[in-house]
Amino acid sequence: MPEPLAYIIGAGALGSFGKNRLELQQFLQVGKPNFQNISVGNRLYAAGILPEEVESELSALNSLNRKSDKSVKMAFLAAREAIAHHPTIAQFRTGISMGTSRGPTRNWEQSFQDFQENKPLSPFTSPSTTPGVLSSEIAAALNLIGPDLTVSMTCSSSLAAVINGLAWLKAGWCDFFLAGGSEAALTPFTLAQADALNLYSKKSSEAYWPCRPLDFRKSENTLVLSEAAATILLSLSPTYKSYPFISGFGAAREELSSPAGISVEGEAFKKSMTQALNFSPGKVDIILVHAPGTILGDQAEFHAIQEVFGPKEMPQLYPLKALVGHSYGASGALAMVTALALFSHAFPIPDYLQPMDAYTRTVHPKRILINAAGFGGQCISVLLEKPA
Repeated sequence: MPEPLAYIIGAGALGSFGKNRLELQQFLQVGKPNFQNISVGNRLYAAGILPEEVESELSALNSLNRKSDKSVKMAFLAAREAIAHHPTIAQFRTGISMGTSRGPTRNWEQSFQDFQENKPLSPFTSPSTTPGVLSSEIAAALNLIGPDLTVSMTCSSSLAAVINGLAWLKAGWCDFFLAGGSEAALTPFTLAQADALNLYSKKSSEAYWPCRPLDFRKSENTLVLSEAAATILLSLSPTYKSYPFISGFGAAREELSSPAGISVEGEAFKKSMTQALNFSPGKVDIILVHAPGTILGDQAEFHAIQEVFGPKEMPQLYPLKALVGHSYGASGALAMVTALALFSHAFPIPDYLQPMDAYTRTVHPKRILINAAGFGGQCISVLLEKPA
C-alpha cells in the first residue's frame, strides 16, 4: 500500500447541483446537466447557477462581514460542511488555503462600476475586493488558528491550494489543513472575457448538452461557466486510516504557445500525471478530466492521457464539466469531492459520449486521478485512493 500523503477526513461542496455533498451525489446519480440561461446584452449564456435555496442561505449568513463577496460566502458554507464532524478543530493548528481564479468578482465589478459613475466608494472596497479575504474571512469566522492564504493560479487554483496543504502538514506546521476553492464568476465582464476568447458555448441551456467535453465530433468550443465552492479537510493522523487519501501529486508548466498556454501535445499534462503516478505506481481506474469543452483543450489533455497510459491501461474518463460547467478556480476541488462520491457509487457517463464509450456507468474505482489546468500553462494532477 502506498504511503498516504494526507487523509481526507471531511469535505463540503455547493453549486448548481445543490447545497452540500449529498445533493451533489444525488445529482450525479441522475447524470443530467442543470444549466440555466443568463442574458447579458444581446447574448444568451448557458450557465451553472446556484439554486434559490442556496442563494437564500447565502443572503441570510451573518457569520461574515456584510460586505463579503458572494465567493467568500460560498466558500464559508463549503468549509463549514467540511469541518462539521470535527467540532474540536478550532483547538488545533488548522491552516486554510482557498483557490480562486477571479477572486471577489462581483464586488470588484460593482465597485468599478460605482467608480465609473462617480459614486462614493465604501471604505470596505479594497479589502472586500482582495482575493486574500477568501481565506482570512473564513479562518476568522470558523475560529481557525493556523495560517491562511489564498492561491490564484486560474483554473488550477484549488488543486494548488491542496498541494499547499500537503506541504504545510508535512512540515509539521499544522495539525489539520482545509483546502479548496470558490468561484462566483457569472458576471457580465467575466462572461464577456470568455466570449472574447471564442471559448463559450453558443448553445443555450435548452440544447440539453451545451457543454460537451471529450466530444471530438464538435466543430466549435462548448465552454459553460458555473458557480461553485468545494473544500476538503486534510490530516496526517493515523487515526484516519479508514478514510480516502491523497497518494500522489504532480505540477508542471509549459512554455506559452497559445492564450491558454497548453500545447497541442499536452506536455504539461503528461508531466503532472507522470509525477503523480511516480508517488504511487499502479492502475488508475478513473480520471476526472479537466476537459472544459474546448476543442484544443480537450484534445491536448486526451492526447496526454493516451501517451501516459497507452491503450492497455487506459482509465475510464469522467467529464464532470458536462454536468456542472466550469467553475474556474473551484473546479479542481469540486472534482476531488466528486471523486469521494465515486468511491462509493457508480454514476452514469454523459449519454452524448455513448457512441464513443462502451461503458454506460462509471466503474467502482480504487484509484482516481484528478487533472486541472490553468491559463499560463500550469497543470496539476492529484491521485486519490480508497483504503483497502
